[in-house]
Amino acid sequence: MKAFVLKSRAAMPAKCWGRYARIGVILSLDDRTPCQIRQTRNFLVVKTWERRFDGRTKRCAAEKAYEEGLLASMSINTAIATGSSLPELAKEFDFKV
Repeated sequence: MKAFVLKSRAAMPAKCWGRYARIGVILSLDDRTPCQIRQTRNFLVVKTWERRFDGRTKRCAAEKAYEEGLLASMSINTAIATGSSLPELAKEFDFKV
């Protein structure tokens, strides 16, 4: 098992001219790299941040959410390395199995 952080473009209405991103923390059950922020039998979505403004600096909402996702994935990977099982991870990080 391993946790990943993904960033993709968010679907927005036509009247929005800005760039918006969707950030997700994905838990891979078989050590493959996920390509979408979507829950399947091999990938569990731990947390998502929807429609965050994707600006040009590190101060934009998307970059802040991405950094928060990196911290979450690092703590999940640390818990996995110490021997935590999937139900323990789900209880600790508050996601469904």
